[in-house]
Amino acid sequence: MTVRTRVLRGVALIGVMVVLLQEAVAAFPLKPRQEYGIVVLVLALLGVGLTLRLLLPGTIGQLLRHKDLFVPLGLLTLANAALGWPGSTTVQSKTDFSVNGFWTGGYENECRWYSKLMQVLETPALAVISTSLGLVFGVLAVAIKLRISEDIVPPAERVIFNEPT
Repeated sequence: MTVRTRVLRGVALIGVMVVLLQEAVAAFPLKPRQEYGIVVLVLALLGVGLTLRLLLPGTIGQLLRHKDLFVPLGLLTLANAALGWPGSTTVQSKTDFSVNGFWTGGYENECRWYSKLMQVLETPALAVISTSLGLVFGVLAVAIKLRISEDIVPPAERVIFNEPT
């Protein structure tokens, strides 16, 4: 593994941890009914986990073997959060990116269930829950794209992370 790869992995991992920690600290004290977001996050984790296990059985092993596929997701999460940090004590990112350009296929960076639930409950959404849901669905997007690429590209032509020695 090259130094560049190690640095990118480290920045992505530490960046996501810093973003989630900062958003979790900024979330307290919770407003009434905001705890329902945790239920949505748990349901999303279960749904994605079951989807990977039942519908994409071989993909979990491949994702674990090729962890670098998650580096862009981590860097994108860090960059999006960092754009909202300068000059503010509360995090409110005014950026609006779409993962469509990143994961060709139409995956969005926001969980509509959570934002609609918070609108119904008339309470603000928690950034830490929104970011976590984005990461959960990002993992699913990576798994789906990996599975699609297996069907499209013949095994003899596949090259994953052919790094210089």
